[in-house]
Amino acid sequence: MAPPAQPPPVAVKNTKEAWTKFMKKKAEQAVYPSKESSTLQPKYLFDASTLVLPMCFECRRASRHLEMAINLCSICRANFEAQIASRFFRHDVLLVKRKLEANQDTTNLKE
Repeated sequence: MAPPAQPPPVAVKNTKEAWTKFMKKKAEQAVYPSKESSTLQPKYLFDASTLVLPMCFECRRASRHLEMAINLCSICRANFEAQIASRFFRHDVLLVKRKLEANQDTTNLKE
């Protein structure tokens, strides 16, 4: 009697490599914001001045000893949660692009 047939091997997907490939593809298409659009202007909501400021790691590290208290109502918190997908494409992808360009510049200098 022959042993049972083995199922065909399944390709194992490395999620980190897939994520890196996806981020590189998105970073190539990303465009840096203009000087006018990157000017900070606080938004006033419900008579209380509130500034929601997403920051990259370098900016957080540079200002980690500053105390900034931000009060958000439930509407603003829900709006902030809804911005996560938008933040990914407008913020995180550009940070990856900046890092890739910096790595490319350092490799060009070494050559």
